[in-house]
Amino acid sequence: MKKYSILFDLDGTIIDSSFEICEILSLMRQDRKLSKINLRALRAAISSGGKDLIEVAFGEKSDELLREFRDRYSKWPLSKNVIYPGLEFTLNRLKKDGFCLAVCTNKPQNLAVRALKERGLLELFEGVYGMSPSTLPKPSPQLIERALDSLSCENATLVGDSPLDHQAAINAGVNFVFFSGGYHKRCEFDGSLQIVSDYFDYENFKNILLSNYNEHKRNSKSST
Repeated sequence: MKKYSILFDLDGTIIDSSFEICEILSLMRQDRKLSKINLRALRAAISSGGKDLIEVAFGEKSDELLREFRDRYSKWPLSKNVIYPGLEFTLNRLKKDGFCLAVCTNKPQNLAVRALKERGLLELFEGVYGMSPSTLPKPSPQLIERALDSLSCENATLVGDSPLDHQAAINAGVNFVFFSGGYHKRCEFDGSLQIVSDYFDYENFKNILLSNYNEHKRNSKSST
């Protein structure tokens, strides 16, 4: 089983960081005599990363604003209440059942590690693969490929909430499971999807993952 990994997106899949991100950006806007930003308008952009967040919040792409946002975020007090219900239960069960767990996120590496560490989740993952200056964001397959190579895994299932996650999984040739409790709706996706809506329903989640794993084994045998 260790040759098959379960990769999780971070924002919108492990944690709902939309409220803290909205607060930081609203404070930045208030400093510039602008009104607070609407949370609903912001949520869909979170999956794309900081550059898109800044564009939504300020109507422009600005490296200076992006640096300020990330600096504020690195010092922002983080709450454990943003972990999706049942997620810790599911992660512990997955580890117990022998799955290899990792995170692939468009969040910068340092912010991703902090987001997990300060919420007591970091030790549950064997790797965290976030953005760096030399990394392309999802939907590029680069983060997933880096995870598979680092973990010495043949294949994986990516669990995510956005069309960017879905496309990244397709580009990397791995399975995808849609977490429907995140920032995006089913109607934003094309084609059929494997869906998880409740992390407390572990048996359903595990059965989906085992089905993907067994499919991978069959495909591997047929190609040899």
